[in-house]
Amino acid sequence: TVEMAAKPEEIPGIFSTIVIDPPWDWGDEGDVDQFGRSRPDFDTMPFEDIEKLPVAEKAAKDCHLYLWITNRSLPKGFGLIEAWGFRYITCLTWCKPSIGMGNYFRGSTEHILFAVCGNLSLKRKNIGTWFQWPRSRMRKYAAKPDEFYQLVESCSHSPFLEMFSRSDRKGWVHWGSRS
Repeated sequence: TVEMAAKPEEIPGIFSTIVIDPPWDWGDEGDVDQFGRSRPDFDTMPFEDIEKLPVAEKAAKDCHLYLWITNRSLPKGFGLIEAWGFRYITCLTWCKPSIGMGNYFRGSTEHILFAVCGNLSLKRKNIGTWFQWPRSRMRKYAAKPDEFYQLVESCSHSPFLEMFSRSDRKGWVHWGSRS
């Protein structure tokens, strides 16, 4: 595990699979109050700083990228994929067990943009693009379903890196904290 105090460029190793759930700063998206009743209890990061993360430098020549994204931030996600030197393949959708926040429509889905660099195929090809999973047992703000990590491990190759993780996971390198 790499502590948050370490600089991201000091993450040890090169990875075949990178999962990133950026601490988005939604202040640049034009609305006064996008959060309604819910505000994050973690530090956020401006898009420009997220874009500068050394994702390309930490990626193996052949690498899978799983980028968590909300509906509203999809354009930002596609920009990050391109900036980091990956090519977009598909969008996976988590159908949440309850309705969430939103100014116009209340979000009940969250997405994972799946992208690759090089030509690394999936270990299995019988997985759909949407899932109905319960929320994580951690109950932390914006915690991702435990089943997601099982999917990643069954479809993609190690070594695994998770950026902005909420907990340690055996067999993964973690950098950043959202706890």
